[in-house]
Amino acid sequence: MLIDMHVHTSETSLCAEISARKLVEKYKALGYDGFVVSDHMKPDELQSLEVKSWRKKAEYWLRGYRKAKAAAGKDFTVLLGMEIRFLDSHNDYLLYGIDEDFVFKNSNLHKYRSLRAFRPLAEKHGVLIVQAHPFRRTMTICDHKLLDGMEVLNANHENNNEIAKLWAEKYGLIPTAGTDYHGWGDVHYGLRLKEFVRDSKELARVLRSRKYEIVVK
Repeated sequence: MLIDMHVHTSETSLCAEISARKLVEKYKALGYDGFVVSDHMKPDELQSLEVKSWRKKAEYWLRGYRKAKAAAGKDFTVLLGMEIRFLDSHNDYLLYGIDEDFVFKNSNLHKYRSLRAFRPLAEKHGVLIVQAHPFRRTMTICDHKLLDGMEVLNANHENNNEIAKLWAEKYGLIPTAGTDYHGWGDVHYGLRLKEFVRDSKELARVLRSRKYEIVVK
């Protein structure tokens, strides 16, 4: 099962230029079996919405994922992930193992001060934390003990992937690969899982088992 671990939809991520439906069409044509919608959960974006209730903010955030899932049909798998940023830095973290219920029940996702403050919630719900593009120029090194994994291949911008790979190996972090697709450039990366997964929780289990291989297209 070949999936891209990091894609964005224009319905939710302000920086994306491709709709959920077109995203599904593109990845089907490229021979992928699915992808993880990891739209941005950024403090400034969610707080700036005119709607005040968390329920409505969450509904807004889920739009891209839901539209991709509706467009996928029976022969393509769309999984829910998240690219979250905390208030204390410009670092981004990919979350795997979440579902809609997790989003609705945690109304302060866009207000967490730091990765350290968020870590207990992730552990409580079995959510994997993977640092996205960890050696991009604007990123800062964080305590590896607060991470489960590290994105060692990312196709978007200058990411110093070779350093990320060495860092993940040094600290025994789960390595992942994703195109970080926003609608421009080529699709490059993914994981080939050794078993079929139906949701993000099953994906998190496979990542922990490391029963997959990184694919470069």
